[in-house]
This record gives sequence, structure tokens and C-alpha cells, in this order.
Amino acid sequence: MSRFYAVVLLAAAAIVGINAQSTDAEEVALNFAKIPFELVEEVGSGISFGGASTFPSLPMDFFGPGSEPFSGDVLLKGKKIHENLVLERTAGAVFDPPSAPQDIPLEMVELSLASAEPIVVTYSDGLTEQWDMTINLDRDETSSCWIRASHNPSGEPDGGTIFPTGSFFDVYAEITFTHTPPSGAPRHRFFAIIDRTNLTTSDATWAHRHDSIGGGANRDFIPGADPAAPSAPLQVLFFDGGGLDLAVRVLDVVPEPASLILVAIGMLLPAFVRRRRR
Repeated sequence: MSRFYAVVLLAAAAIVGINAQSTDAEEVALNFAKIPFELVEEVGSGISFGGASTFPSLPMDFFGPGSEPFSGDVLLKGKKIHENLVLERTAGAVFDPPSAPQDIPLEMVELSLASAEPIVVTYSDGLTEQWDMTINLDRDETSSCWIRASHNPSGEPDGGTIFPTGSFFDVYAEITFTHTPPSGAPRHRFFAIIDRTNLTTSDATWAHRHDSIGGGANRDFIPGADPAAPSAPLQVLFFDGGGLDLAVRVLDVVPEPASLILVAIGMLLPAFVRRRRR
């Protein structure tokens, strides 16, 4: 056996050893790196100021001298085409027994939203201005998230249930309001928010996809996937808070680096075998 071929096999064995975990239904590990979501704009996501919202009305003179208080609902859209909200796993989860709910810890590492239309600010003299709004994570704080889930019993489709109680986002974010006049420099105003937005979808499920990546327990954990049909269109998950409401759906999952290396080795090994036989 050539030295290079032996090194490749040893590397593959080491990676499998690091990632391998039991795939028995009594003990199923959920391994994933990042879960990118899209904002499902057609069903409405938004942020509320004043009224029953946890966020107060924006006060008089917030936008400039003479500006009146602002309250109301602002519809949101994603600032980017994809990955407007990204969660990252901070620990795995093992279901033992499968029916016992487990709390899966995550961290929100990306939040990139904008107002679907400018908000209208009114001044005491009757003049109005249009202001655009964007929402981004506060990088000085950790936006923690939890998904409480259970696993289906043995013999049932591989996946399980996500419970509304115990599934939520704790969002630390910064809102930027920007007004660009016909002439002159843009003006900016800032508003920080802290909000817990809870899962309200009562029939949420999860399942695995990409079974070929890493194999076994390294299959991806997809919130909103149907265990009986994991390749079917994904479910929209509704997270409603006191002020921030998000309707989101998973886009896809980024495989863990070790899983990617395994796939690459699996593709390269046949070529080395053929070359050696020559």
C-alpha cells in the first residue's frame, strides 16, 4: 500500500471515529452546523410599535424636531435573496427514550430584514417624510434560540415533533431608520430591541435530509420537514413575539466540515484505487 493511500484511509477512519454516533431509534444524535431560513413574505412578518406590542411607540422628536410619535405595524421582508435568518447549533441532542423531549440549543448568527415599504413620519406642521427601516443582529449580544423536540418511536418515519412550548428565539437586534431627502445627506436614527418570539405552529415536525452526507447520525436536522416525506416542500414555522413576528422556512443546510471531507474522500478513493491497479 502506498504511503499516500494509507494516509487517506487513516484520515477517513479518524473522521468517522469523531463523528460516528448511534443511529438506533433509542439514541439519535442531531448533528448540524447551520440552518439558513428564508422569510416567507407572502404570509406576513412584521414588527409592531405601541399598543399591545412589547416595543413602545417611537417618541416625539425621535426622527427630528417636531416629528410626532410613531406607532403601528411595519411589514418586513428579507434584505437578501437567501439566508435572512441563520441559526447555528451550539450542542447536539440525544433522544433516549425517543418520546422524551429534548431542548436543542442554537444561536442566531444572522438576521437581515427590512421594511417592505417605507414608514411615513408626520411632523407637527403637517409635513411628512418617508423612512426606510432595517433590522440586524446586535453583535454585542448573543441571540439564543431553543427548539424542543422529540423523536418518533422505532418503526415510524425517521424524524419527530417540535413543541411550541419551549421553542423560541431571544432576539437582540438593532433597528436603523434611514431617510434620504431629494438633496442632502441621509439621516439615520437607531432603536435597539430585545424580544422573545415563540413558536406558535402547533403541528411542527422535523426530519432528516441529505442522508448521504456523513451517513448515520450525521444526517441533517431540518425543522419543518415531514418525516414521512422529507423531500416534500417544507413547512412554514410561525414565531410570534410581543413585538416581532417572523414566518420562516428552512432553505437548506450547510454540511459540517468533517462531513464535507468525508464526501471528498469518498469521491477521491476510487480514483486512487484505479490508478494503483494500473
